[in-house]
Amino acid sequence: MVNEKWSNISIRVAAVADAAALPRIEFSAGKRYLAIPDLAWLANEVDMPVQTHLRYISLGTEWVAVSEDQERPELLDALMADTND
Repeated sequence: MVNEKWSNISIRVAAVADAAALPRIEFSAGKRYLAIPDLAWLANEVDMPVQTHLRYISLGTEWVAVSEDQERPELLDALMADTND
């Protein structure tokens, strides 16, 4: 059964306008990991500052999951690995 809350979610590249809200979303998501023993350590990690999110956004390596009402329930970020080493 599909949860109605998650049935209309789309993923998009994060925008500069999203950056201020991302540390708060990251903090909230981290607290959810406390319920999963193998992932609880993530809740103790330091959340990224807005400046780091802005860097990832400028690189095109940060995405947000957005519902129809533009609520941003989750985020995903990444760095490109240098494979030339």
